Amino acid sequence: MAKLSAKNLAFVARRPSPAGGESVYMSAVTLTTPPVHFLYELTLQPGGSQAKIAVKTQMQAFGPLALASTEALLKSP
Repeated sequence: MAKLSAKNLAFVARRPSPAGGESVYMSAVTLTTPPVHFLYELTLQPGGSQAKIAVKTQMQAFGPLALASTEALLKSP
């Protein structure tokens, strides 16, 4: 989560997922006018090295871009 926090993604909540892992929720806002809001859901499985990422935003065109940049950030060393 340190990588995400360093890129201005704010921690919102952590909850157990129905599959036995946990879900972490984070948010981000762009500095554009008007601002674009993003809500991220990262689902982590116990003992696994992979995460499922979902992004919600009002501006649907930015969703795939936000998802791709977050995946690249998490995969970077």
